[in-house]
Amino acid sequence: MTFSIGEVAKRFGVEVSTLRWWEKCGLLVPSGRESGRRRYDAADIRRVALIQLLQETALMSLDEIRMVLSGGRHSGGWRQAVQARLTACEEQQVRLRSAQAYLSHALNCRRDDPVDGCPHLAGEIDGYVAALGDRDGDRTLRAQHRSRRRSEVLAETTADRRREPR
Repeated sequence: MTFSIGEVAKRFGVEVSTLRWWEKCGLLVPSGRESGRRRYDAADIRRVALIQLLQETALMSLDEIRMVLSGGRHSGGWRQAVQARLTACEEQQVRLRSAQAYLSHALNCRRDDPVDGCPHLAGEIDGYVAALGDRDGDRTLRAQHRSRRRSEVLAETTADRRREPR
């Protein structure tokens, strides 16, 4: 059984032009043509699904996806693309955990105004400003400060909730 480009586009919630673009980029090749129109078989459907998964869940670019789909034809280049994306995901997880820690602390802070009255957030702000120095400051130093302080906030949040007056 084969499907038209319109049927595939509808099934995956993309525009027909997207499938044509993927074809132009070398990511997708229709299994055949019928009366000059593209036809996609089950393997093509799986390939479209993989492209979408890599875009939506792994946040991969079309170039990265092309590397992955090329597999062994590029002497391990696909592994480098996957490793680079994995590293980016891990970095994003650190940022998200930090964001969650800040937001959870702000919500659970017993101060009426955690932005101005919370000693933890005040310490974070002071440390961040100090690490900034000038606009040409060392980005690595700022990143290390943020990473260290965020993990400290996580650890201190629970202990402080027990000590803070109501």
